[in-house]
Amino acid sequence: MFIYTCGAISDRGDVRKENQDSILFRLGEEKRQEAALFVVADGMGGLSYGAQTSQYITGQFGQWWETQLPLIVQDGMDREEDIQELLEQEIWDINQAILAFNQRMNCRSGSTLSLLFLYKNKYLKLRT
Repeated sequence: MFIYTCGAISDRGDVRKENQDSILFRLGEEKRQEAALFVVADGMGGLSYGAQTSQYITGQFGQWWETQLPLIVQDGMDREEDIQELLEQEIWDINQAILAFNQRMNCRSGSTLSLLFLYKNKYLKLRT
C-alpha cells in the first residue's frame, strides 16, 4: 500500500497576464489496485484560448478517470500495454477536438501535456 501526498502550485510567470496552467490529480482504487493520475497542461502563450485548451485537457482526463478507467479494469484491459494504448488514444481524441475547435473558431490554440499514471505498482508517463 502506498500513501500519496499531492499538492500543486502554479504561477503565470513574469511575461503573461494570464496563468494558462491546469492541473489535475486523482487518487483511487480499482479492484483493490491503487491508482493515481497526475496531469499538467500549460496553454501555449501567444496563442488564443490557451487557458481554455489546458482546462479542456484536464477536464477530459478527469472524465476518463471517472468513466473509462473503471470499464477498462472491469473488462480486463488493465495490462500496462493496454492502458498505455488507451491513454494515447485519449490524447489523440483530445488533440482532434482541439484541432476541430481551432478550425471552427478560425484560431490557433494549444497546450503542453505531462501525464503520470500509477497502477499495479507500475507507472506510465507521457509527454506531448
